[in-house]
Amino acid sequence: FKLNKAEHLVCFALLNKIEKSKLSMRENKAASSSLIFHSIDGKLYIQSENNFCSSKFLLKNVQPTENGTFGLDISSFFNALNNFPTEEIQFIYNIEENLLIFGNKKTRVSLATAPVDNFSVSFSEDLEPLNITVDDFVHSIKMTSFSCAPDFDEHPYTSILWFIEDGKINAQSSDKHRISVFGKKYELQQSYLISKTISDVVLYYIEKIPGIVFSLYNSKIYLTWDGGELS
Repeated sequence: FKLNKAEHLVCFALLNKIEKSKLSMRENKAASSSLIFHSIDGKLYIQSENNFCSSKFLLKNVQPTENGTFGLDISSFFNALNNFPTEEIQFIYNIEENLLIFGNKKTRVSLATAPVDNFSVSFSEDLEPLNITVDDFVHSIKMTSFSCAPDFDEHPYTSILWFIEDGKINAQSSDKHRISVFGKKYELQQSYLISKTISDVVLYYIEKIPGIVFSLYNSKIYLTWDGGELS
């Protein structure tokens, strides 16, 4: 398959943001599978997840010639792709040697991979969209995340309490020394805790991707857009 840096690098940058976040806990996962490539029916999907976040993309204008799935270290891949000297890059997956080889006539890069079995990519469907705007969501986070406790402090003071009432976002946080309230005060409304680290990942996605739609389902917040998803 071929990738174009100008078009596809942002997808890998977003997945790399998840990997670099302080929530990236992989006690039961090899680092070599932090980025999954999944090719099926002439389409190429990429996915990364940890204990708290999962994100996937359908890479547009990419037509792989073979079906298959493999994983590799996302930081190594992103750095190599980001530093590659040309925009158009040809990729070959060598299944016998477990290598992803890419480059052009002058430059070649090889990265170790690991086979991934019984993997499939499915985007969440039939989610009920929230009637909120991206600007309102960003404002609610920025007005409260600054007063969350540092990561070394105990839960839930590292999180933002967040709820919707009368079609408006309300949020508050506290590090035990101060409290921030955005909108209405919490009075036992159905609410959710969003950790500051997750909120930073969400804000990074919002900054890079247009047309995001928010949904809530099974105590998860979903960001969906044409060809991608973060949960």
